[in-house]
Amino acid sequence: MGDKEYVVVRGAKIAEGGFSIVYEARMKYLPRTDELYAKVEERRKKGDKRFNLVLKRIFVQDDSQMEEVRNEIRAMTKKKSGDKGDSAEESFLLPLLRSAILHTENPDCRVAWMLFPRGKCNLREYIERKRRIKEAEGVYLVLETEALHLFEMACRGIRALHGRKFAHLDVKPGNMLLSTCHKRKGTVLRIMDFGSATDAQRREVEDRKTAMMIQDMASRLCTAAFRAPELFDMDSPSIWDPTRSDVWSLGCSLFCIVFGRSPFERTPGGEVLRLAITNGRFRTPEDAKNSFSSLFLQLIRDVLRVSPEQRPTMDALLTQIDVVRAASLSPKKERKLAKKGEGVSSKAGAGRGDRVDASVPKKLPPATKTTETAAETAKRSNDEPPRTATSGKSVPPTSSPSVTEKDPKYAEDSDAARGEMTMASDM
Repeated sequence: MGDKEYVVVRGAKIAEGGFSIVYEARMKYLPRTDELYAKVEERRKKGDKRFNLVLKRIFVQDDSQMEEVRNEIRAMTKKKSGDKGDSAEESFLLPLLRSAILHTENPDCRVAWMLFPRGKCNLREYIERKRRIKEAEGVYLVLETEALHLFEMACRGIRALHGRKFAHLDVKPGNMLLSTCHKRKGTVLRIMDFGSATDAQRREVEDRKTAMMIQDMASRLCTAAFRAPELFDMDSPSIWDPTRSDVWSLGCSLFCIVFGRSPFERTPGGEVLRLAITNGRFRTPEDAKNSFSSLFLQLIRDVLRVSPEQRPTMDALLTQIDVVRAASLSPKKERKLAKKGEGVSSKAGAGRGDRVDASVPKKLPPATKTTETAAETAKRSNDEPPRTATSGKSVPPTSSPSVTEKDPKYAEDSDAARGEMTMASDM
């Protein structure tokens, strides 16, 4: 591949698709002047002795497949920009280290090779482990702050891809790679698998034929449970914005992060998947309000709007994430409350839009001093409850039980902090 030599580790086949095979790979030789070699040495010095790569082989049999391969390579090619913000968001996209398209002995068949860094696992595998523990213990192990952090990295990666003028169209946890970030001693999420990427520009759907072509493309490239409604039933004439379809898929991914499945994998009322998605019908678990703030749940609903025009843009979505995070508990306090068995909404307060138990008395302003005779004081104490001198209203008893003592449903988040992933705070 180019002027460098790589070797595929025998027997280390990771995955296999219809026209592609993914292998584990390692670098056989690189001169010390090579920039990539310097990065490897830096990681080895920090204790990462096992630097693995992934080598993807694609069999290309016709011109249409060749165009798809070239399109995937273009989508993974980092754009040249002097904007430091754009450069930072590019780190949430899986980098393409090398690529090559070679001829074979068969003149009608060519082979495309792509080399990537290898991560720890994809987000779907991470969620599956969390889901199994929740089914066994009945608690949510992905806290709101962790879910927001994962979601933000995914959104920034997709926005960087849109900056390259491409839309992904198959955004899902299985296409999000979790890797160790040695620089910040945490985990970083990277968007991967750009085989479904398409031009991000808005397209005019003039007739039914064009609409059917887009729907056929979506059925071939996009995972059904994460596919946007307009890709099941596209109106004509209409305008299709592929970036808004990515926003929908991001919303399904956020739902999957916290609840372990797409919002439409269990369709309400026995509806088929297509009808559930096109009607936007989904339900959050009944106990979600006790574990996640109302602003967080509203974020999911805002992203999963059936009408593409009503969904937020990527910029607006990232702003909304900041709002929800600012109103949320700090990770340290959230873990502390989870260990005590107190739900998120029981301690968050009305300032963040959560439910507040009305049985908890509010503090009244201190009473002002007033002149009162001893006889009047004794009579009032025996005949009626104490009153404030200013308002004349009865003061509620101060020995009211706490929220968690009165309502056991707030104890569902016990042990919720166990197994939480260490995340990079500032990527």
